[in-house]
Order: sequence, then structure tokens, then C-alpha cells
Amino acid sequence: MAFGPLHYSFLIMAVSISFCVIVLLRKYLQQRTALTLMFTMFMVAYALDAFFFFLRGFYALESVGDIIFWKLTNVMYPIMTAPLAVFLAYPYLKEKAGTATAWGIRLVMLYSLVVLVFNITLVAISDVSWTYNDLYGMSHFSLESFIPHTYYLTLGLVISVALISVVFLAIAARRETDSFYKNRALLLMFGWLIVVLGQMLLLSPVLAILNPFVIITGMLLLVVGVLRTKK
Repeated sequence: MAFGPLHYSFLIMAVSISFCVIVLLRKYLQQRTALTLMFTMFMVAYALDAFFFFLRGFYALESVGDIIFWKLTNVMYPIMTAPLAVFLAYPYLKEKAGTATAWGIRLVMLYSLVVLVFNITLVAISDVSWTYNDLYGMSHFSLESFIPHTYYLTLGLVISVALISVVFLAIAARRETDSFYKNRALLLMFGWLIVVLGQMLLLSPVLAILNPFVIITGMLLLVVGVLRTKK
């Protein structure tokens, strides 16, 4: 076993997000809204991702088990981002039906789904190469395939899809005249932005330890945004 501080930090993150899932699931069972269901599923995926990071600690650094769970975390990234982008885009597609804007929204939704399939396939077929071990006991890898800079390509595509969600949440916040729905959209937007920025901390051998705690902060904002009830 090769547990380090970062592995235990991811365990804290997994447990925290699992608690968020339970809270959201209780609300969904009471109200059954699409928004609550979507973010519940989103957080289930993120909790799984955090557990995969933690489980890497059961294996020696750079071992087969460590690499398998690292690949699984990379598979989870498009699963966490693409469905959310499609979900947030869909209301605008219905609103703009029959217009040129609707075709643009369809392309954005299609792009998100293509990234989902493309990234999962590319992660599955790519070779893995070690890059470095961080200061907190976790090894880091890269993907290598017939496509140059495969790993950074997959990361860039996932980030682009994540930013699509940010854009649609920003549009919702800008257009809403009701303060309740405007504030909800802002909470969701800033919460998601914090999660995305927190995820990028993993690229730093020094700042990686902050990743779980920054993401927990973003997740709490998302939960507050979803749980808000109009009086």
C-alpha cells in the first residue's frame, strides 16, 4: 500500500460529496425536479471519481492497480461534464426552436456528446507513461497515443465542455428578473467554476493537496443552489 496525505484528502472529499448526494436525493424524492436529479447524478459521478483516487493508495506507486484507477478517474471526467452541459443547454434549445440559434445549441450539445465518447475511447486505447510523484504520495501519469499530446488534448476538451455549462448558467443569471432564480443560477455558476478550477490544481505537484478541499467548497455551493426553495 502507498497511502499518502492526498489519498486521505480524496477520501474526505468522497465522503463529503456522498453526504451531499444523500441530501439531494432526499429532496428529489420529495419534489422530483429535473434539476435536483441532474445534480444528484453529477455528484454521484464525482464521489466515484474521488473514491477511485483514494483506492489508488492500496497499490504501490506506478503499479498496474495504480494505473488502472488513474485511467478510471480520467474516464470519469467527461462523464461528469458532458451530461451536465447537455442538460443546461436543453431549455434554450426548446426556447429557440425553429431559429438559427437552435442549430447552434444543437451543435454545442452534439459537441459535448462527441467529447464524451471521444475521451472515453481515447483513454481506453492510450498507453500510460509516468510523469512524476507529487509531494503528497501520489503518482501522476500521462496518456500517449497516435495523437500528439493526448493527455492535454483530453483535458482541454473536458474543460471546454465544462465551460459550456458555465456559459449557460451565466446566461440564466443574466436573463432572470426574479432574484430567487438569478441567485440560484449564480450559486450554481460560481460553484461549478470553483470545481473546475479546483480540478486543475491536480496539475501542480505543490498545489495538488488543495484539490479535494477546493472541490468540496464548490460542491457545497452547488448543493445550496439546488436546495434553495422559493418562499
